[in-house]
Amino acid sequence: MRFNAKELVTLAQQASNKFDKEGILFVTEKQDGFFKQREVSTEKFCRLRGNLLFYFKSIDQFSEPQGVIVLEKFTVTTYTTHKEHDGFVFYLEFNDGLKQRLACHTEMERSDWIQAIKLASYEVIRAQMHTLREQIEKKRGNRQDVDVELVRVQQNKEIDINEIPLCEVSFQCDNLLCDAHGRPPNPSIVVHVRNSNAAGWIKYGRTEIVENSSNPHFNCTFQFRNGDGLNSATKIRFTAFDVREKLSKTAVPMGSAEIPLALIQETTRIRIPLQHLGVTKGFLSVTSWAPEEDKKTLRSPAKKLETPQKLGHRRSQSLPPKLGVKLFVPPHLKLNLLFANPVMRTYRLQSGLGGDISVHELMAESKFTFLVPQQLLNIWIAREKELLQEISGMGELGGIWRNKQMQLLDKHLKLLKDYSQAKQNLQQCNGKFFKASTKKADESLEFAPINLHLQRMWAHNNTLKRSGCLDVITVGAFTRHAGKTKTGGLIKLLHQLKDTPTRGDANTHKVQAANDAVQSIKTLRKEIVEIMSQLLLLAKTKNPKGMLPLCNEMIAKTRSLLTIWEPGLVQETFEFIEMHRIIEEPDNNSPFKKITQQLGDLDLKSPYLEDFATPMGPVPDLWPKSKESASSANAITPSPSSDLTKIESIQDNVKNFGQKSSDEIMSCSLPPSSIHFDTENANSIDKKSETNSIQETHFDVSGDVIEGSICENGTAENTGKSINFYL
Repeated sequence: MRFNAKELVTLAQQASNKFDKEGILFVTEKQDGFFKQREVSTEKFCRLRGNLLFYFKSIDQFSEPQGVIVLEKFTVTTYTTHKEHDGFVFYLEFNDGLKQRLACHTEMERSDWIQAIKLASYEVIRAQMHTLREQIEKKRGNRQDVDVELVRVQQNKEIDINEIPLCEVSFQCDNLLCDAHGRPPNPSIVVHVRNSNAAGWIKYGRTEIVENSSNPHFNCTFQFRNGDGLNSATKIRFTAFDVREKLSKTAVPMGSAEIPLALIQETTRIRIPLQHLGVTKGFLSVTSWAPEEDKKTLRSPAKKLETPQKLGHRRSQSLPPKLGVKLFVPPHLKLNLLFANPVMRTYRLQSGLGGDISVHELMAESKFTFLVPQQLLNIWIAREKELLQEISGMGELGGIWRNKQMQLLDKHLKLLKDYSQAKQNLQQCNGKFFKASTKKADESLEFAPINLHLQRMWAHNNTLKRSGCLDVITVGAFTRHAGKTKTGGLIKLLHQLKDTPTRGDANTHKVQAANDAVQSIKTLRKEIVEIMSQLLLLAKTKNPKGMLPLCNEMIAKTRSLLTIWEPGLVQETFEFIEMHRIIEEPDNNSPFKKITQQLGDLDLKSPYLEDFATPMGPVPDLWPKSKESASSANAITPSPSSDLTKIESIQDNVKNFGQKSSDEIMSCSLPPSSIHFDTENANSIDKKSETNSIQETHFDVSGDVIEGSICENGTAENTGKSINFYL
């Protein structure tokens, strides 16, 4: 595979003065032979530039480039000092296991190539840059520029979006000097502030970069705020930089100027020279806008006419002499109740005859980044508790249904544990409102959205008295980045589930219909109880108005409830449960009973399972707790960590109980004995007279007996095969 082949060829064929080293090397390559590949050392012309080692097809430097070796994450190794058949050999050993063999004519050439290659990697260049930076800081007296955002974080302060700033300034430069080749600079202005009691300068911000201009006009403006500790005595330093490379922000200082903030507040426009080493490199014009002060009082309703500002200037014949007399502060109102950690930027854009347009851009983090996922997890946790209550509420089942019951308990306990752990992780993010994209693979925060923030832009034209606002909520893709399997995304899984052909079995449709009926009954029952509560409240306050519509609505919902509640379906359900449920003795402390008691300690009462609930009576306790749990009722709210410990303990018990049941079935099924069993007279069998009691009955998933069928009257219909029971 080739990347940027044309660009690399052009780079390899440039002049020799742009390369760090060039010469002839023996490059070992693999060539295809008749039976197998063989390594051949070929003499080639090579050139080194940065971390790229180019090699050509022959020893001629004007031949076509053949390939390039990227010198990163490698070491240079020499195994022998003696000369081999093709010269003095050294190896480039990369961290991924690859190895490249090279050779030179003389030992001195090998030493020169090794030294040049060792200095070519990016890591070495970065270390050199770090060393030079430390030397510069040492000469400066270890004075480091601190960013204002870092100061706000250290002082635990946020920008007050409704605060009126001291003033707003914009910049324009003129007569900036060109470089030695006569090319105009790429200027950018960096603003630093310093209070009288402060130790050093604080970087307040920087403008955009205007390319190839000696007289640039910057659209970025700055608002000096009292909330940052600025006052009239604050020193302001403006430094103009010539940005040579945008990506790394490599810049050369052109000149700087220092003035107090009071001078900016007093004048509308000021032009100051930019000096560097005592030489003027250009001029900087600072235009300021201050908030208007209302000079009217109750005792002096009239005031003198203000004298026109003589410092105003006309930039062109099409613009008014004053380009923004008023300082525009957008009304964000109560935005800080929903968002936090705002970042603001301001701009002034020229718009021709209509005057300047003041633009305010704001970015803020949503306070619901970690709250909404917690509410969603609460819903899922309540659902898992409801399912656990339904599964264990049927009692202990026998046969293959016991294994399926244990599997369902284990599955939903695992989900309950995962949801509880995720909720606990989100609760620990108190005071944080943002999940960066660098943490998208963090499993502890997989339920939190990525890069969720608000982007608001206000635009205001003071001359036309018009303004507009645009809000954009930005968020990353809702993808399970922490997942270790590639499933194609949630939408693909939903489509696969929808397109999966369902079995046309009558039992499957019956189970689905029963599930839909149960869900509808729950909803109608809850609505009926709420209507009854409203009726009782109206009767208590002796207010007959509104009772008749509520009664009609309750009657309609009750009729719908009775229509859905089919007696045949209910009777069949209870017959199935009674057929397969194991009746426990009160004194028998079975493993399933212990699991039920532990589930009761988890407080699994679901608001959607208010069985036999009435508006006047409390919900019955369907979860009898053990004596130990009843005695330890001092704790008001259990901690999430204690719940996780209980869930893990229940999971272990469920797994052990399920494994024990499987072992019993396997031991009892060797060998199985086939007998004919009369289901009508099954209840008349004396259990005490039997030497071998029936322990397990083998049923399939749909509830039918294998090798036979159940008739409508409940007897076993003989189909020519005996019904297998494992004795």
